[in-house]
Amino acid sequence: MPFLMESWIGGQISVLGFFAVALFVFCRARNRRFFAGLALALAVFKPTLIAIPVLMLFCGRRWRMLGGVVTGAAALALASIRMVGIKGCTAWLDTLKFYGRLTTGPAAALRRNKYVDVGSFFHLLLGNASTLAQVLAAVAALAALAILATAWWQSSSWSAASRDLL
Repeated sequence: MPFLMESWIGGQISVLGFFAVALFVFCRARNRRFFAGLALALAVFKPTLIAIPVLMLFCGRRWRMLGGVVTGAAALALASIRMVGIKGCTAWLDTLKFYGRLTTGPAAALRRNKYVDVGSFFHLLLGNASTLAQVLAAVAALAALAILATAWWQSSSWSAASRDLL
């Protein structure tokens, strides 16, 4: 399905991701929890875009929104299999894995000085071929996620305004 969408809108697929996240925020602000989850599921074609929000929903025990994400993702998976078959979906997964290796490994093709992320920071600091850079980036990311997960877990008793700030 991502391949069909990309050709349909001329390669500007990031517009769909932005729309999905904006619709998620819109529905969530109006207390339409399940629909907010469905809206977030529209961005499942780019898993890195929804990984943190889904983790936030899980740690924050927002089960209705998480149910919407799962329902929407399952519907999109079934539609993708129906449209492009298992081979097309497997090719999409292979493409995701390829770009994942390209962006997280010490690939010379990646111009790290153009990126603002923890992995690029440590690779520029310690050198591209450094295993230590990869380890430090992973530790820093996991530490940040642990801090956020703790805050998301505790946020269930907070006011709506405080949760919005988080």
